[in-house]
Amino acid sequence: MDPFLTSRIVTDVLGGLTNGVIFGMVALSLVLIWRSTGVLNFAQGAMPMFATYVGFALLSYHFGYWRASWPASSLAY
Repeated sequence: MDPFLTSRIVTDVLGGLTNGVIFGMVALSLVLIWRSTGVLNFAQGAMPMFATYVGFALLSYHFGYWRASWPASSLAY
């Protein structure tokens, strides 16, 4: 394995970018719901949490990653 990809700096930068993207998507979804309906809906986190639970459950039954992602992503919407 390439030592550059396993270095601590690259791992920290990629982890920070991933967290930033997730926080940005959550903020964007809150703003989108607020601007379209005028209601601040904090319950929208339950939908992706349920989809994540279903995805992990399917992965624990030895489904493949892509086979488990389709039902989980369809439940998220």
